[in-house]
Amino acid sequence: MANIPKCLAAIKNSAESFQSETDLIVLLDLAETLTAETAEDSSSGEAPGQEIEGVEMDYLASLLLKCYPDMPQTTADALAGSDVLAPSLQAVAATGLALRDAKADFVITALYTLFEQKLDEIEQIIASNPAFIKAMQLSHPDWKPD
Repeated sequence: MANIPKCLAAIKNSAESFQSETDLIVLLDLAETLTAETAEDSSSGEAPGQEIEGVEMDYLASLLLKCYPDMPQTTADALAGSDVLAPSLQAVAATGLALRDAKADFVITALYTLFEQKLDEIEQIIASNPAFIKAMQLSHPDWKPD
């Protein structure tokens, strides 16, 4: 039961179709390995004050529901707390912290430039994967690839 959110996320995020359970298991093992490596890398460098709070998990769950309105709330909550979305949850927390502490024009300008560049990178990633394009078109009907 605990692996259902991981399976759902793997199926939704995969550009490939699954021919058997083995294909899904291989993908899950790869995702788990990558997540474990990311967690090890980030756990040693986590700054004080960057602990993830329930507010960030709730916010990430609400973003999932905005993108996938038919998703049950319990699924969104489970995914928000899953290993698959752990890096995204850290991004939500870091973004909130950065914006809360932004008091100077140079900070806001630098953050804006960072987000603008990252948005360009995300759009390139989406454009290079037909499954991502389809997911974006379903969750954001007005979205168009560049």
